[in-house]
Amino acid sequence: MDGRGARAARTRERVVRAAQELIEEGGPAAITYSALAERSGVGRATLYRHWPELADLWRDLRGEMVGRLQAQLSGDLAVDLPLVMGQMTRMLGGAGGSSLITLLERARWDPETRAQVAAAERSNPVRLALGAAQQRGQLAADADLDALSALLLGPLLYRALMTQRPVDDAYAEAVAAAVLDAWGPGGTARALRLP
Repeated sequence: MDGRGARAARTRERVVRAAQELIEEGGPAAITYSALAERSGVGRATLYRHWPELADLWRDLRGEMVGRLQAQLSGDLAVDLPLVMGQMTRMLGGAGGSSLITLLERARWDPETRAQVAAAERSNPVRLALGAAQQRGQLAADADLDALSALLLGPLLYRALMTQRPVDDAYAEAVAAAVLDAWGPGGTARALRLP
């Protein structure tokens, strides 16, 4: 890699790190070109050159997240599922929770936001863990990963949106255990298929 390529890689790393920090602090809505420039120390013109649209940055962030997550997965659904459910509880229960909920609501009315949410869904941590378990034979080859994701994430979203109770690790672990008992390896429930 020449000097120019190395400099571009360092710039990219700084911006991605800044974007991750902004998401942790304020959720998806916190990512703007101005906030990224201020946090990363990278000029807005450079940001626009690397990521002409914020959707381009989101794609890179999803790629980074997927890579980090796949490196963390142990290969055992009983270990991986609580890990990824914990990540989702921190996302919903932290400062970014209300921003994520706002983003989901905006997706109902805005086609561009809907496309971003749909792209993110394909790489959500829960779905990745389920897909990896399916590839390892811990879930049936014809298991409906959308249905299982809904069973796992639905209670977290319900609690975040509809109740005053915390979205915490204990709750996420209980949801994961219930779903694993029913549909995981050795589960006793019949195959889950939703229309």
